[in-house]
Parts: sequence; structure tokens; C-alpha cells
Amino acid sequence: GVHLTDEEAKRLKALAKKGVGVDKRAEALRKEIAARDEHIRALDGEINTLNQSVRSIARERDTWKANYERLWAEVREFIGAIRRIPERLRAFIAEHLPGTKKHERDEGAR
Repeated sequence: GVHLTDEEAKRLKALAKKGVGVDKRAEALRKEIAARDEHIRALDGEINTLNQSVRSIARERDTWKANYERLWAEVREFIGAIRRIPERLRAFIAEHLPGTKKHERDEGAR
């Protein structure tokens, strides 16, 4: 067998206790790392879902923007013409165009 002095035995016992403590701490750290890895995977899933939502919203935005631009192109000249109509012509249209307040008052008086 192996012969140890009392001092060597105490030192060996202290090192063994430290080793057990280190093993326990290492196991606790492994569990903590595993839990954090799981949390990271969950966050990655959330990030992917949010990125998909962002891409979907961007596509919808582009669709609405294209629709707006197409409609604006269709009505731009008309709106410009309406803005350039002299006030007398506007008054004439308001007076004779069905659906205007002046026209409705006149129709109601008849």
C-alpha cells in the first residue's frame, strides 16, 4: 500500500473535497448552460417569427403603396383640373350638379 504522512493525508482529503465541490459546481454550470441554450433556441424561434411578420408587413406595405400610386396616377390630372377651376364654374357646378346642397335646396323648393 501507499503510506502517507498526516500532513499528506490532510492535503489529499482537502483536495478531494475541493474536487467534489468543483464537480458539483461544474454540474450546476452545465445545467445552467443547458437552460440558457434552451432559452436561446426559444428566442431564436421568436426572432424568426418576428422576421417573418416584418417581411409580410413589408409586402403588404408595398402592395398598398403600389395601389396608392396607381390610383393617384389615375386621378392626378382630374384633381389638378378641379383645383384650377375658376370659382364661378365651381358655383355653377354646385348649383346644378345633383347631390350638392344648393341643388338639393332648389329641388326641395319645387
